Amino acid sequence: MTTTQDFTTQGSTNLGADKIARSATAYALYNNGIWAGDKGLATVDQTDTYNSGSGTWNKPAGFDDNDTVLIEAWGGGGGGGSARDNATNSGGGGAGGAYIAYAVRYVDCPSTISYSVGSGGTGATRTTDGATNGTDGGDSTVTIGSNTFRANGGPGGTAVDGATTATGGAAQTPQIDSNTFSTSLWNSGVGGSDGVNGGGGIFGAAGGGHSKYSVTTTNTSGGSSFYGGNGGNGGATAGNGVAPGGGGGGAASAGTSNAGDGANGRIIIKVIRGWHPTMISR
Repeated sequence: MTTTQDFTTQGSTNLGADKIARSATAYALYNNGIWAGDKGLATVDQTDTYNSGSGTWNKPAGFDDNDTVLIEAWGGGGGGGSARDNATNSGGGGAGGAYIAYAVRYVDCPSTISYSVGSGGTGATRTTDGATNGTDGGDSTVTIGSNTFRANGGPGGTAVDGATTATGGAAQTPQIDSNTFSTSLWNSGVGGSDGVNGGGGIFGAAGGGHSKYSVTTTNTSGGSSFYGGNGGNGGATAGNGVAPGGGGGGAASAGTSNAGDGANGRIIIKVIRGWHPTMISR
């Protein structure tokens, strides 16, 4: 399977250092735990996955100086907006959470890494006429020494009770306090607006779909992401986003209107033997 943005063929195990260096953290290249690296094949020896909460990761013993610690993070998805009215109303989808990945040599990685996983935003509910916006997804952060990396949460979708059309949450870009490591940044998908599906993502999570009521209900689908979570579909009872970081669908109806929740973000920390990226870029 090939894609168009700087990563090559998924499933290959011997693509060469130059192609891996241009890939988005090269993780899309591994197959069954085997990676192609600049020092030959490399194995993912340890994987720790965090789907909620905060805490401290402890660096394991028994690795070589030039082995790699690879960290990936997605922000939480935004909740969808919800509106109810017998005339015209609309609810926008929540945006997906942004994605960030970075790698550091084992010897340069401190003994502990602090992390916090962003929660998904809450989709709004309307049982009486009116409009309520969805809440924003939380940021996921990882602190390595003096450097903090932030995968932004997706904004919640707006909602409108009236002829004006609600808009989806805006796409997000991750942030780095100090770029001293090999780093890859990927935006999230925007939340769906009138007649438009939720935005898709490659590594960032996708946005939720839109819903509009005006005599009849018109809904759009949530976006899809290659490696992040998908967005929920819009509807009178909208779909929730899929972890990690998918945005919730927007809702609109003449009756009860339930927007979808955004999904929690995620943080994954891997220790990889025999491989160190010389450069990671979008």
